[in-house]
Amino acid sequence: MPWKNGGGLTYEMWRDPPGVDAFRCRLSVARIEACGPFSDFSGYQRSLVLLQGDGLYLDFADGERRGLAHVGEMTRFGGGRRVTGRLAAGPTMDLNLMVAQGAACDGGRVLSLAAAQARVGATGGTTLLVCIAGRIRVRWGEQQDELRPWDLAVIEAPTPSATAAATEVHALGVEGASVAAVGDRSTPPNLLFCAQVAAPVEPGAPCRTKATSEADSSII
Repeated sequence: MPWKNGGGLTYEMWRDPPGVDAFRCRLSVARIEACGPFSDFSGYQRSLVLLQGDGLYLDFADGERRGLAHVGEMTRFGGGRRVTGRLAAGPTMDLNLMVAQGAACDGGRVLSLAAAQARVGATGGTTLLVCIAGRIRVRWGEQQDELRPWDLAVIEAPTPSATAAATEVHALGVEGASVAAVGDRSTPPNLLFCAQVAAPVEPGAPCRTKATSEADSSII
């Protein structure tokens, strides 16, 4: 469903709790097609990551300016701040995590992966992993999966009080071999967005989905 202001589309990936308007956390991908003001989400903190495009600049009403010039760059700001999005050159795709004030979510971070493995999700609760660029293998317990750009993996502890086993993530080359270190011009960066929520939504098996396959949409 298009935004109310006509400036783009949002594809919802994950919501906690599911199916309610007053969500605690929400993860989505937005296509911004025109410059214009962001919607008011007072009471939430927003984390915005550039996924595709030539750049997005944020002009705040108080005079502050921020820019997302490169894929994988992230910024965080209060959802109630008045801000206008300005496109550098053409539409962008952006990952958007919104967290209610007081909710136990870390707000997310972007990891740049080389051939070496990294460990995430060592605490209990739900771990959200979104591949931003490259190919990334995720391994938890006896299970593993491969993420391609904009794929989402949701990994949950079996119960709210349980501690999830550390999740291993590492980059893959074009044919599945380990890639060279990030910065090697022959290999694009392998970037992963990771966020942790204190309690799982619905205990059960981990799931994987593509952001663009979701039909549920709302304004950014």
